[in-house]
This record gives sequence, C-alpha cells and structure tokens, in this order.
Amino acid sequence: MIDFKQVFSVMRSIVINRIGDEVSAVIQSRTTGTKPKSVYATVDIQGIFDSAGHVTNKYLDSDTDEIVYETVKDVDVVLSVRNGKIDDPESQMAPYTLCNNLHKAFAEVLVRDYLYDNLNAVVRSTGTVRGSSDRYSTGYGTVQEFIVTIRMVDTTREANTPIESVDMGEPQISDGSISFQG
Repeated sequence: MIDFKQVFSVMRSIVINRIGDEVSAVIQSRTTGTKPKSVYATVDIQGIFDSAGHVTNKYLDSDTDEIVYETVKDVDVVLSVRNGKIDDPESQMAPYTLCNNLHKAFAEVLVRDYLYDNLNAVVRSTGTVRGSSDRYSTGYGTVQEFIVTIRMVDTTREANTPIESVDMGEPQISDGSISFQG
C-alpha cells in the first residue's frame, strides 16, 4: 500500500528544504483552523491513477507466505505558495518567486534522488505554475501552484491460501437439471 502520510512528509521536506526560510509554515491543504497570516505553503494529494491499468507484477513472498501484487500508480500532488497577509502589496508578490523556485527544484537530480530514496518514486511530470487567489474576510490573497506527478509502485499483499479441490461426486441428470451424488 502507498503510505500517503509518507508522501506528504517527503513533499513537505522538499518544500522546507527549498523555500522553508521564506515561508511561515508548510501545511496540508485541506486542514481546518486558522491559516497563517503571512506567506505559507500547502501540500495536497489531488489524485491517484493506475498507470498501467492492471497488475504489473505478482509473486510469492516466501518469507511471509503471502502473494504480492504490484501496480504502477501516478500520484498528483499540488504544491502551492499562498499569501495570507493580504494588506501588504510587497508580500503579495512573494508567492510568484517562491513557487517558481519550488517548481525548478523538481528538475534537479538531488530532489529526484530524494524522492526515489524515500518513496521509491520518480517524477513523471511537473505542471505549469498557475495563479489564483484565496478569499479572506478582508480581501484576497495571492496563490501560485503547480502539480507534480510522481510515479510509484503500489503493493498489495494477501495470504497464500490455495483453493482446495472439492470432490462433488458423479453428476446426475434428471428432468433437465444437474445434481451431484457422492
């Protein structure tokens, strides 16, 4: 199974490593509570898709006597930089620069190696940086975001319990129906 807490943790670490000195927090996008009143970043897992559409590998784990099924998944992660300090025109520009810096990080070998080492994932694509806005009670804040799609293997395990043969006896046909005696 894909450990989505780990996906969030790894992506959060990348954000902190790249732009952490310039944001007040890195939080999950769909959290309740008060949002920071300054520049901050969010991480959101937006979608999970079967890349191959079927099981790509199946084998018996002899150590645990479990059948292991592997499928390849694409996971869309939305990374955004937001400005909660809406009354400061200077800080309204910060999300543009910071999101651009974060976007560039996914082209770097160190970041790609970190994803592979910690999630066994590779970067499939990075989307366009797009702008929008957050609505607050006192106005609007700038948001810049992009989607990074990572490809990883999803593993499912089940007990190796073979189906046993059942002797149903000899078939008997009577009045057009089949029954078994034995």
